[in-house]
Amino acid sequence: MKQRLIKIARFLAYPAVYVFFLGLFGYLTFPIDRLKDRIIAEFDRTAKPGQRLEIDKLGTHWFSGVTVTGMRLTLPGESGPTAPFAAPGPPGKDSVIVVEEGHARVRILPLILGRVRVDFWASVLGGEVEGTIPVGSGSGDVEVELSKIEVGKVELLSQVVG
Repeated sequence: MKQRLIKIARFLAYPAVYVFFLGLFGYLTFPIDRLKDRIIAEFDRTAKPGQRLEIDKLGTHWFSGVTVTGMRLTLPGESGPTAPFAAPGPPGKDSVIVVEEGHARVRILPLILGRVRVDFWASVLGGEVEGTIPVGSGSGDVEVELSKIEVGKVELLSQVVG
């Protein structure tokens, strides 16, 4: 009986070691710079005119996530009769949302079960934003928690609130 268990353990150990090292070296050699270029290209493809995304540094976070440092999202200023809170005249000042640091990670267990859920955290607007969102056809609640956000740093809100 003991010989049979050893034989089965060897049979299972080789594929387990192979999968472990395949995942490890895939993680260590992942082309993160190409991912950064792809994220910016996809944003540029779907963004409205005048919107820009800049990322200083992108890295890996655990096994299934990314970390971003120094991300800036530039939103063009609005003016004219269609702008809700801007005075008519020359185009308004661009708003820049700066994310000092943040990360997003896909949950592994729900992914195995066929549901994609992403956990995220960001240091933005003088505070922190964290939560969980379902992606794609996955259903579920969006959970977002804001803490210590400085409303004065959001230019649109500061124009509305005063």
